[in-house]
Amino acid sequence: MEFDQAMTDFSKIQIRPAIHSDMDSLVTLLKELFAIEDDFEFDEPLQRKGLAMVLSDTEKRCVLVAKLSWTRTDLICLSKKYP
Repeated sequence: MEFDQAMTDFSKIQIRPAIHSDMDSLVTLLKELFAIEDDFEFDEPLQRKGLAMVLSDTEKRCVLVAKLSWTRTDLICLSKKYP
C-alpha cells in the first residue's frame, strides 16, 4: 500500500492515550525532534522526568499515540487539555 493512499484510509489508524510503557518511544521521538533544532540540547533523564510528569497528569494533559497498521512506527501527539 502506498503511503499517500494509506494516509487517507483512517480506518487503519488506531488512536489511544499514551501510557508509561510508551516512554521509550516518546523519548526517541523527542531525541529526533531535538536533533532538528540547534537551539535545543537533548537531556534524556530530564526528558524522561518531564514525560513522566505529563503522563501522570491526566486531568490537565493528554498524550496520544496513533498506531499505523501499515508500519511499525507510532506517531505521538502531546496536547494540553482545555476546559
